[in-house]
Amino acid sequence: MDNNIQQESIISEAPVIMDNKNEMKKCYSKIALWLGLSYIITIVVSIILSVVFKSLTDSSDPVIDENIANMIVSFAPMYVICFPLIILILSRMKKTALEKTKLGAGRIFSLTSMVFPIILAGNIIGTFLSGVLSSGKAENSIVEMVTAFNPLAILIGSFIGPIFEEIVFRKMIIDRTVRYGEKAAILFSALCFGMYHMNLFQFFYSVGFGLILGYIYVRSGDVKLPIILHIAINSLNTIIVPFLIRQSAYYDFIDMLKDNNITEQFIIENTAFFKEHLIWILLFLLYVFLYYAMIIVGVIMLITKRKKLEIHEREEQIPDKTGIRTAFVNIGMIIFAVITIGMITLSLLSAANT
Repeated sequence: MDNNIQQESIISEAPVIMDNKNEMKKCYSKIALWLGLSYIITIVVSIILSVVFKSLTDSSDPVIDENIANMIVSFAPMYVICFPLIILILSRMKKTALEKTKLGAGRIFSLTSMVFPIILAGNIIGTFLSGVLSSGKAENSIVEMVTAFNPLAILIGSFIGPIFEEIVFRKMIIDRTVRYGEKAAILFSALCFGMYHMNLFQFFYSVGFGLILGYIYVRSGDVKLPIILHIAINSLNTIIVPFLIRQSAYYDFIDMLKDNNITEQFIIENTAFFKEHLIWILLFLLYVFLYYAMIIVGVIMLITKRKKLEIHEREEQIPDKTGIRTAFVNIGMIIFAVITIGMITLSLLSAANT
């Protein structure tokens, strides 16, 4: 008798699951499709702006500084057109309000520490693959932007970028997908975040970083937490590290050490240099020590806390395997993946042929 009732219950639930699966596929497909199309729009607008600014900067009396023009071409289409367009489109889709919960300082610290080894590992993988696939000629544009220490680049990389990206990839996307399952929503958000960077240098660590940011958002229900963490991590690379490198004359110091050992005579000969830069060299070494300490702590947290990361079930939950497959195998995601692979391939081929 009980078996018959259980079988009838499973049969009656099957159409509901199928309807939810179809709705889920449409939801994920629409989001991925618009992410891909918005990036194409960004590229088109960037090309148009490049043509316009070329005529303004190539004259003997340029109307606008070339560096400023390049910054506008690189970032304005994304943050003035692309992200606002995505927010407008996704805001019209059905969403789920996440319950706000305090995570606690200890939990936030353990999750934050996990970011450091994830980013390091992702950076190593991305750099290695980019080098292999471009015959060692591909260059990480983010490194160039950071070392330039440009105020506008710092503003965008440290503040504007993280705010927009967390609103789009965490709040807007997860709010519209979490009802079908938290795991699929977090994975989808992180993968889209990585894909949208459109380069191998950033892809792997962006996906890993996105997983932590997505989990924090789902568990806290407060987008301010991933925004703050994103700003903090980006600021290390766009403000703190470049500032310490400049103040410590790090590269000059390395050049000095190439043909010399640190001896008493070496210090005496370079007394003026050490008087001016020693405190900054020590601060930079302290930063390096703390950075690698956080990597070690992060590895420990990943090993000891990973299985304690809870995932809650939702009312319209699709079974995990089916849900994840539905999230990633749909026409919108396929188109977005083709665009991403195409852009990455073009950039690598372009670098290899220079």
